[in-house]
Amino acid sequence: KDIRGIGYYPYVTDEAGYEECCKSQEKVDEAFSKVMTSTLKDWLDLIKEKVPSETRVIVCPGNDDR
Repeated sequence: KDIRGIGYYPYVTDEAGYEECCKSQEKVDEAFSKVMTSTLKDWLDLIKEKVPSETRVIVCPGNDDR
């Protein structure tokens, strides 16, 4: 939770998954995309829950997001 709070995307995997990521940038990109998408979905769900529907919300990803 603390890592997410400062803008990082934590990814938990087993040793085999770690080895795959060490060998393949494609696997790293795939993991990053999955975690980033999940995090964005969580934020959008939180907006629906916390922000009144008549409020306009503008979402702007960070410069390292895809």
